[in-house]
Formats: sequence, C-alpha cells, structure tokens
Amino acid sequence: MIGSAFTTALWVDRKQTLALRAAGYKETNWFIGPRPSAGQVNMYAISFTIVALGTAAVIPRGAWRVGFLAILAGGELAGIQHNVALGFPIRL
Repeated sequence: MIGSAFTTALWVDRKQTLALRAAGYKETNWFIGPRPSAGQVNMYAISFTIVALGTAAVIPRGAWRVGFLAILAGGELAGIQHNVALGFPIRL
C-alpha cells in the first residue's frame, strides 16, 4: 500500500518537474541537474521507481520496509508540496 503511495507521488512529481522545466525553472534534484531534458526526467523516474521498489522488496517485511517506503514517500510529498507552492498543481 505505501509502495503505491510512493510510486504515485513520484509520478506526480515527475509531471510537475516536466511542467517546471517547460516554464524555465531550475531543477533542484542534483541527480538530474538544473536543466534536465524530458528524457532525463523520465529516465530518472523509471530508474528511481525500479531501484526503490526493488530495494523495498529485499528488506524484510515489517517496520523496516514500511519505514523505508515512508521516508521515500515523504520526500516525494515534500517535493510535490514545494512545486504546488510555486503554482504547479497536482495532476496525474
């Protein structure tokens, strides 16, 4: 369940990042740089989804797995909140 929340939040953030990029804003995620292409944003979202959910799959069930996914989901939700504050709404 929390894995789904993380994945949804990541893809909302991806959509907002593409909108921010089109509006000329600089990206704050240092993994993809200040001016990523649409392809770089998409590749990052796909890669991060695979790595995060793959890592969660090997963490034993219980508090550690839930905590790991909660931290990731919280980070994505913070990014979404920041983007909303800049005027970019939540869209799927």
